[in-house]
Amino acid sequence: EIIKAFVHCESNVFGMTSHTPSTPTSSEALSGARDDLVPVPINIEQPEWDQSRFLGRLNRFVRITNPFLLLKSRKELDRAAELVRKAREGYIPRGTTIAQLREAKILYDSA
Repeated sequence: EIIKAFVHCESNVFGMTSHTPSTPTSSEALSGARDDLVPVPINIEQPEWDQSRFLGRLNRFVRITNPFLLLKSRKELDRAAELVRKAREGYIPRGTTIAQLREAKILYDSA
């Protein structure tokens, strides 16, 4: 049922509050436009590590400045940017894992 897909989860395994997606319009609900999308389970704007601690800031810096990210293709960058854009809108494609979402955000932030 479409309504079940919009249930807000207070927290996830990382202890972070999830992003509450907007409710679809009646035309979206009727057309099934969001059948292949699910609510974002985490807030991707919140850093993965605690930024009030040195090691948290260091981990984020090391991930974003990783020189291997230079080897990513334009297509991979575009895919990451699209996934981040969808997550900011509140929905991601069904089957997307939290790890894939975090990797896309790191790639997006490093570009």
